[in-house]
Formats: sequence, structure tokens, C-alpha cells
Amino acid sequence: MPDRPFSRNSKVSTDRKFGEPPLLGKVMRSPDSAVTRRGRLKTRRRKKHGIRVRAWTALLLIVTLSVILVMIASYVRGKSQVSDDSSDLFRSMQVLDSAFSRNNEPELPSLSADEGLAIVNAAFANTEPARVMDFFIIDEKNDPQTVIESLMALNREEGAVGNPQWLGEKFIQGRILAHVLVSRGETQQKRIAQLAIGKDGKWRIDLDSYLRKVEPSWDTILSGKAEKSIVRVFIVKDSYYNGLYADETNWKAYRLESPDISETLFAYAMKDSPQQFAIDQIMSFRASINRVTLEIVKKPGTEKRQFEISRVIAENWAITGEDYDKAF
Repeated sequence: MPDRPFSRNSKVSTDRKFGEPPLLGKVMRSPDSAVTRRGRLKTRRRKKHGIRVRAWTALLLIVTLSVILVMIASYVRGKSQVSDDSSDLFRSMQVLDSAFSRNNEPELPSLSADEGLAIVNAAFANTEPARVMDFFIIDEKNDPQTVIESLMALNREEGAVGNPQWLGEKFIQGRILAHVLVSRGETQQKRIAQLAIGKDGKWRIDLDSYLRKVEPSWDTILSGKAEKSIVRVFIVKDSYYNGLYADETNWKAYRLESPDISETLFAYAMKDSPQQFAIDQIMSFRASINRVTLEIVKKPGTEKRQFEISRVIAENWAITGEDYDKAF
């Protein structure tokens, strides 16, 4: 076969220098090449996808860190608030412990031991009805002559007042009460004289507290004839549940005692009632003994010594104002 005519690129041949590779011009890429147009597109897509992934990852990381920082800040603020509240509570508890301490000595008003003992000695030495109001806080139902007669009857029953003993002052239900222990007669019968300051600035003995006054009399109360009674007693927790008060889920039991009777009484407060909360609060003061003034009710069908607590009048034997359970 005859050879096909061909032409030579004169420029290529003439411009080529010794040792240089031949100039072939534009060479078509082989279809089997490893890098095709589609391959380049896939590479670009992968690059864009990688950029998007990195961008979202960075954004998610920033959001996560922000949330963590907010949570940490909230936690720190919360801990700071709790710390402040705890400090306030601790300070309040210290104030309460101080207020109800037997050795508490309030700044004003205050009564010294010598002054308190002098008032007590003068009060029980007095036999003049006209001077009763100088030494005693008395009920409106009483008159000075009745007070003198009551004190003289007490002297006959228990003996004369011996050397009183100063016990100190306590902050009770919004008032400062000074306490003097009075021993009487050869048997050393003991009573507490509680002194409170009046509007005129003078200290006087709360007579009803000293006499441990109950209404009506203990004989009437124990006979079951009194539907309601006001008593000044010592109170402790008890576990006697019986009769109308047999259900421990509804009632809380207490034992009441008085130096003026030989019987022990059982009294019950409805659980979660203001009366139960008030009594439990009184018992939380860690006193060696707990005095209370109560209103008790006799319900039909109960045992002779069972009563229901309808009011907690005072956290001591001196009635200082509004019923104590009104605060609960």
C-alpha cells in the first residue's frame, strides 16, 4: 500500500534544541485516564462537604460550650445563693439558741438578780391589799383582798417563803420574763415566780403563773364535769393511744403533769394541726422541763384521764398575749 502523505511541523522541528523532548502539541486525554471530569466534580463535592461538616462541627462545639458555660454560671450562682441562705439560717439559729437559753441576758429591758429577789421578798411579805398592784400582775376578776387571802392560804398549806433563788431571764413569746425559784416551808415546796415588765416600766410577779391557776378547779376537771378547762401543766411526749384516740395516724399523744394533782393526764393533738406544731416547737427548745398553758376538752366516751388539746395558749405559765398556736 502506498504511504499516506504526512506533513511535519516545521516550527517544532526548527525550534527544538538538542536534548529537549519533542513538542507533540495538544494531546487528547485517554478515556482510561485516572482523572476524568466526573472525578474532578466528585473531588470538588467532597471538598465542599468537608467544609460544611467542619463548619457545622465548629458551630455545634460553640453552642455546646456556651450551654456548658451557662450551666456552670447558673450552678455557681445557685451555690452562692444556697451558701448565703445557709449563712442566714445559721445566724437565725444562733439567735434562737441565744434567745431561749436559760443564761440569756437581754440588753433592755433587764432586771438584775438583786432587784428581782428584792421584789419577790417584798411581794410575799406584803399584807396590805392597797399595795398588791405594786408587786403582782393580777387577773381582772381578782381584787387585791382576794389576792392577799390566796397568798395567806398558801402560807398555811405550804409554809412561809424561804430564801428565793435567782434563775435568770428568758425571752418568751415576745416578752422578757425573769425567773425566781421560791421554796416554801420545811418540805421545800417549790414554785416559780415569773416577773414581767409593765407599761409603766415596773417589774411585777405574774400571780396566775405563780399560783399555777387552773379553770375550773382540778377536782371539777378530773370529775369529767368540765367540758373545757384551762390548765397550767408540764408536758412531755407519750405513746398511750386508746379509745377515741387509738389511731396514731390521726393523733399525737402527750402526758400532762402538775404538782397540784397526783394523777397523770393524757392529752391529744390532731396531727398536722396548729396545736401539734406549737407543742412540738416548744419541745424543740431543749429545756429540761416544758411548761405550757393549754385549753383542754373532755369528749364523751373517753377515759377519765384522756383530754383533747384545743388551744395552746402560752409556751409557759405566764400568759403574755395572743394564743401561742396562732403563729402556726
